[in-house]
Amino acid sequence: MKIRFAAILLAAAVLAVGGCMQVENSAVIEKDGSGTLTLQISMSQEVAQALQDLKELGGDAAKDVEDMPDITTLSKQDLEKELAGKGCKVTEFANEVSQDGKRTIRMSVAFKDLDGLSAAMASMAGNEALRIYRRPDGNYLLVAESSPEDSEEESEAEEETPDPAASMENMAKTMEIMGKLMAHAGEMSVKTSITLPGDIVESNATRTEGRTAYWQMDASTMMSDQDMSPRVVFSGKGVKIDAPVKE
Repeated sequence: MKIRFAAILLAAAVLAVGGCMQVENSAVIEKDGSGTLTLQISMSQEVAQALQDLKELGGDAAKDVEDMPDITTLSKQDLEKELAGKGCKVTEFANEVSQDGKRTIRMSVAFKDLDGLSAAMASMAGNEALRIYRRPDGNYLLVAESSPEDSEEESEAEEETPDPAASMENMAKTMEIMGKLMAHAGEMSVKTSITLPGDIVESNATRTEGRTAYWQMDASTMMSDQDMSPRVVFSGKGVKIDAPVKE
C-alpha cells in the first residue's frame, strides 16, 4: 500500500472541503541527480481524527482518503518499509503533537539518483512523481507526472459501480465529518520549493529566487488558476544528470 502522505491529505482537504491543513515540501537537487526531499504536514487533532473517521466510514465520500494511513500512529518504520530498495535513506522523521494541539509530521529523505527522487516523491507526496528529462537544446526539464501504477488504479476504480444504498446510509455521518473539516477550512496552506542544479530558464512557479522555484497556495488563493504541479526548465551547464531525452 502506498503511503501517499501529501496527495491523500491534500485531496481530502482541497477537493472535499476546501482545505484544513498546512503542507510544506521542498526538494534540493544536486548536479549529479542526488539530493534531499523534505515534507511537513500540520493539522489540528480534530482534523486528523475527522479524516480517519471519513476513511473508516467508507463509501463514495472516502475515496480520496481510502489509502491514507492512520496519521496518529504513522512511524519512521512505515516510511523506511515503503522506500526499501529504492535508493533512498530516511534522514529525519517526527510525528508529534505540539502544545497548541497541532499534529505535525515531518520527514526528510536523501536520494542518490533520479529513480530515488521519483520513488521518494511518489511515496511521500502521492501519485505525482518529479521526473527530469534532457532537452535537445542542452537544458533540462523537471516536471511532475502521475505514476502509471496509480493511473491504472484510478481506471479500475472508475469502472466500479457505486452502491447507492451505502451512499445514502453514510450521508448523515459524512455531513457531520465534513462540517468538522469545514470549520478549519481557513487553515489551508500548501507550499512547495525546488532548488535546481542549474539556472532557471522558465517555470510555472509562483515566484523564483536564484535557482529555487516556489509554488504557494492558501485559502485566499485556492480558487485562482495557480498550477501547483511543478514544471521547470533549467540550464544544463555543469549538470551531469543522466536523464532520458524529451522534446
